[in-house]
Amino acid sequence: MNHFTLISDYKDTAIYRQSFNQLARDTFGIDFERWYRDGHWNDRYICYSYVDGDRVVANVSVNKMDLILEGQKTKALQIGTVMTHPAYQRRGLSKKLMQVILDTYTSEYTLIYLFAHPGAVDFYPRFEFKTLPETQFTLKVNIGKATPGKVRKLEPSQSADRRIIERLIAERRPVSSIFGVEHAEHILSFYAYNVLQDAWYYFVEGDMILKQENTILHLYDMIGKNNVDFDLLARNIAQDETRNILFYFTPDLLNIRPDASGKHNADSFFIKPATMHIGSQFTYPVTAPA
Repeated sequence: MNHFTLISDYKDTAIYRQSFNQLARDTFGIDFERWYRDGHWNDRYICYSYVDGDRVVANVSVNKMDLILEGQKTKALQIGTVMTHPAYQRRGLSKKLMQVILDTYTSEYTLIYLFAHPGAVDFYPRFEFKTLPETQFTLKVNIGKATPGKVRKLEPSQSADRRIIERLIAERRPVSSIFGVEHAEHILSFYAYNVLQDAWYYFVEGDMILKQENTILHLYDMIGKNNVDFDLLARNIAQDETRNILFYFTPDLLNIRPDASGKHNADSFFIKPATMHIGSQFTYPVTAPA
């Protein structure tokens, strides 16, 4: 371990940021550079990395979150971007970084949480994390055609549409009182322009949605400052072939009664302390993992 140096909060140091980006591309197929250059990588997302010379060889990031849990504001820390270069694995680097983060933040935050891929589910219980099951919410519909002119697709690459997206992201209110997020515009911006850039639709009455269409309509998020008449929204976004709407957030504020079933995620949701209990069924917003 002598030749590894621990560094953190280096987003403005190009040589380390570029190495971090390369490791993220190799590990997850994602790149943070555009996010940084657009000004969305802020001080709420902090990397903790071991470097070998100028090379980032292992990383665990933290993201400072404000959650709404069953109507209560909760100060939380999300752990993510856990990765180690293949040539440096099996040296305990991720374990040491996790311990640094827990020693630094546990006393400051009510809740620490993360998402773990199947190959890592045995790693986090040793730090006293436990898994929580999420719920899949689905609504059966038979609505018919969308109302012409009410909804239009946005193109984030177009400056006028991007201004609409930026405004609504800045104005957004939490989408759920059971499990919602506040002040996470930087994360939403990453999804807006890097992951779900082809799924933006604008509801003219004043709200933004993320969706994909098939017989199942995937409703990823609803973004804006206004309350939404979901019956009106559904009539405008559903197509002739739409039979079910899948929600990728907890739809408790929409005045509907969706079906609820166990959610089968590729990644498991872990929380610390293990004594914490969330009594209601929930889905973590798909546009908020870091």
